[in-house]
Amino acid sequence: MTGFVSNAGCAILAVCIATVLSLASASAQAVSVRTGEHGDFTRIVVDFRQRPDWNLGRSGDGYELKLDDPDVRFDLSDAFRRLQGRRIAGLRDLGQGRLAIELICDCALSVEVLPNEGLLIDVADGPPTPDNPWAGPIQTVQGLAPQGRPASLEQDRSSLLPVILPALPAKLALGQLSGRTEDVLTESELSRVRNLQTGLLEQTARAATQGLISLEREAAIIVRPRAEDRQKQTSGVVADDLPADLAQPLASNILIETQLDRDGRAAKGNRIREQMSECVDPRLVDVGAWFFDDAVLDMLGEARMNLLDVRDRPDPEAHAILARMLIYLTFGLEARAVLAQGPASIPNRGVLTELATLVEGDALNDTPILHSQANCESPAALWALLASPQARGRAEVNEAAIVRSLSSFPDHLRQHLGPRIAQKFVDMGDRESALQIRNAVERGGSEDLPEVKMLQARLDRAAGDELAANSGLVEVAASRSVQAADALTLLIENQIAAGRGVSDGLIEQAAAMAFEAGDDPQAARLRIAIIQALIHQSQFDEALDQLSNFTARNRIDARTADRLMAQALTKLAETADDVAFLKTAMRLSMNGQIAEGARLAVASRLVQLGLAGEARAALGTRADIPSEDERHVLAEIAILESKRSVAMSYLTGLASETANELRARADQLQTLSGTLPPNPERVEEVAGAEGQTVPGDIVAIGDLARNRELLTESREIRENLLALLRQQPD
Repeated sequence: MTGFVSNAGCAILAVCIATVLSLASASAQAVSVRTGEHGDFTRIVVDFRQRPDWNLGRSGDGYELKLDDPDVRFDLSDAFRRLQGRRIAGLRDLGQGRLAIELICDCALSVEVLPNEGLLIDVADGPPTPDNPWAGPIQTVQGLAPQGRPASLEQDRSSLLPVILPALPAKLALGQLSGRTEDVLTESELSRVRNLQTGLLEQTARAATQGLISLEREAAIIVRPRAEDRQKQTSGVVADDLPADLAQPLASNILIETQLDRDGRAAKGNRIREQMSECVDPRLVDVGAWFFDDAVLDMLGEARMNLLDVRDRPDPEAHAILARMLIYLTFGLEARAVLAQGPASIPNRGVLTELATLVEGDALNDTPILHSQANCESPAALWALLASPQARGRAEVNEAAIVRSLSSFPDHLRQHLGPRIAQKFVDMGDRESALQIRNAVERGGSEDLPEVKMLQARLDRAAGDELAANSGLVEVAASRSVQAADALTLLIENQIAAGRGVSDGLIEQAAAMAFEAGDDPQAARLRIAIIQALIHQSQFDEALDQLSNFTARNRIDARTADRLMAQALTKLAETADDVAFLKTAMRLSMNGQIAEGARLAVASRLVQLGLAGEARAALGTRADIPSEDERHVLAEIAILESKRSVAMSYLTGLASETANELRARADQLQTLSGTLPPNPERVEEVAGAEGQTVPGDIVAIGDLARNRELLTESREIRENLLALLRQQPD
């Protein structure tokens, strides 16, 4: 046991020595100090590259920040530009790693350690409370833990964590180290200790990002794999034998692996993928590693204030930082505005603009950068999948990299992007990857969120479990969340696809949701579903009125409106009774509102009712060659008008059964050189005027009328023949 304690003590001592040496190399550089005024506090940010141990406390009328490294000097060139004299009278570098904070108020200080090694000090209005750890004189602030945490905050963590092994004593008796050669670590042993420490930190950090464990904020140490380690590829070929971020065994008998690692390796298999194009730097697209979600909110105002440099000129780097913050927070539209309004020299402007667009859920332009990254071993594959407007083939996509990347994102990004990524996998037919995405989204107790329920409903629908899908959709629709409109849309579409009726209550609920959405383009699909539901229920007047309302308010585009109008009138012509059909069709025909796609169906129904003139008006005048079905309808109109020759001209060259039947009907008409079939209305008019009986089978017409009819029919025949000749190849 003595040997074990001695070896452990040497290991700890070696690690501490290495840490001190690394700090010494970085501390010789100047540390910039930035400030910013806020509503009820003033913020000081000390931008350490590698933060040394520090101490903070009262000194005279102000406070003093004291570092353990006396070589550090503070760069105050940009510290006073945004100060307005509300709380801070001045900042002075006292030398020896000491910064004086002079106040003009009785204010309290609060401190936060930033993940980028910086130190954030807030000077708030009002005197400090008795338990404020920074309120005492700096000479009496004792017992600071490393990285500047007060001793009061460093409680015995064995009382907070599950006890797996007996807790270590308060102090280890390391004994005399200098006189025993067997206790001195060799270089190889020291390297193993360092690798073991780094590996454990990496595995712990990865488990925390995957939501499998939870770390206290002050104690969290985030260690991510280097970009070059995650980008395992050669020129043109990417090897997919193991997940890129699966660490090597920490020792010969230690391997830490999570369920997500196993899922990713199982999904990946041993495939070799052809790389279509060069992959971008993973650091540019690994959004989840950019910030801490709680820290970025505090830094947002400061980042916006830094958009202009000390000479009031736009700072390209500051614009990029603010855009990255907004993308991280899923504010894609705002990030695009920052990038569009900033200088042209913003670093990686193109990639950031595409990330902002995808976060917002919009489509990319015609030549996106990220679209070609689907096979990369980095989060670029995830963004490439989101950038695809249509379903991609499974061979084109690195599913394991996508699942692994989303799993490493923080909760809010997983919940925001996960459902869309899962739907992409469903469209590809990759249910296994979709389920892994679902599991990643649900981590952290988010299974009750509308986004997760919506995702599960889509998966149930893809699996054919309609009952479970509809049950989940009903819950989401009742949540009044952002996903409620999509849930109502899917409920209506499911009912129509299954051939079942859509209840009036569901239609009214959807209409109310569409009204609340106003001009929101995300509700466009719901508006279309409402009209389709009314058409499905044969409520044609209501459907057309709703369509007219949406079109007038520019909430449905013209092409979609024409398609829905055609759908409504086609079903009206096929299923409605005569009175309902004539009431709607005649009104629209007189106003010239018959949709192009419904003209044939409406004209056919009018022909069946014997209304030749109305049928011709509904069909309209066409400049192009009529289709075969249109020629059938035109021939029927000619037969109703007793124009045999015109009818036969429309049927020339057609050999269908319908065409033959129409020819037979046309042959039954009297030739134009003799007499024409009677016009019943004309018969009644003549009989009533002369008080005599007129034969019911023949009504003689004069030569002038006959010749005029011949000229009209001759003109129509000539036009039909010319149209048929234009169909012949040159």
